[in-house]
Amino acid sequence: MKVSIIVPIYNVYKYLEKCLDSLVDQDYDDYEVLAIDDGSPYGERAIIEKYVREYPTIVKGIYKENGGYGSVLEMAIAKTDSDYILICDPDDYIAKDALSKLVACQKELGATIVVGAKYHIDEKGDTEYDKSFNAAYGDIVSDHLYRRQDPDFANFYFFEPSPHAKLYPTALLKDLKFPKKVSYTDNLLYFYALNKADSIAYIKEPLAYYLIERQGNTHTDVKPKVIDDMLVVFNSLLDQTKGDDIFYFRMFETFYTMIYRIDTISGDHSVKKEKYTMVYAFLKRLLPYSAAINKCIDHYGLDSEVVRDQKRKLLDAESSETAYWRLIRRRTLKLRIKGMIGK
Repeated sequence: MKVSIIVPIYNVYKYLEKCLDSLVDQDYDDYEVLAIDDGSPYGERAIIEKYVREYPTIVKGIYKENGGYGSVLEMAIAKTDSDYILICDPDDYIAKDALSKLVACQKELGATIVVGAKYHIDEKGDTEYDKSFNAAYGDIVSDHLYRRQDPDFANFYFFEPSPHAKLYPTALLKDLKFPKKVSYTDNLLYFYALNKADSIAYIKEPLAYYLIERQGNTHTDVKPKVIDDMLVVFNSLLDQTKGDDIFYFRMFETFYTMIYRIDTISGDHSVKKEKYTMVYAFLKRLLPYSAAINKCIDHYGLDSEVVRDQKRKLLDAESSETAYWRLIRRRTLKLRIKGMIGK
């Protein structure tokens, strides 16, 4: 079974060699590395060319004008004839046996998608194991086949959507369209694939190393555009796929995430109000699924009854807009009292 490892490369000169070293050193035979330079402004192309020369049977260098992360994935998925793909961000790297273990699990269980655990690693090289899912919503057992009709399949909707240690069948993704020049497209990839998958399996071993807190990544970005990007991606997801009840619940929880993320962005009150208005438009798209979402709110039950009541009002078409702006006013007042935003 052939696998293509897709490496979207832009402005990662400092980390690229370590990433590519891990990819050419896999203990699996039938694979290729698609090192795609998305118009990087520094010396990334020279590094890619070096690995193409040294590993001509493994590494393919592809060079394109800058179009963003999603444009790289869309190009690679369209071009490759491999059975499966794995994405490795160029500031991360994978274990030597990552491919062999993911493929072995797929072959043994017949899973549509296989996902693994990972390490978080910081700039000092310190690592911390991350199982990659939120066990508060339900456990996921290693080396077990979860079919869509199984109740526990829903637990994978609480799996971290980042691309680390995820083996996707290429054919499943051929119709997927990615927005260009936006962040968070890994969310689109994961939830789109999960909505279409018949089954999925998990490996508890850490197979990827995820560099956290790098300056400039999406977790540290405070530009208002992060909200725009999130909205573009999740609106695109709603446009391109339909899911089970749990999918719409996850999209509702993403709506809440966007509200909290507005707290962290730079800009004055007018900037934040604009983003709050945009986020409410996303909530309105979820109102037709309010019954399904409310059922999940009651089932998972991690919130207090006060918060659950607030969520129900947000999901009621008649009270939604009033409840939303009441929530925003309360949050804004709390943030002013804490000195986190100005008047």
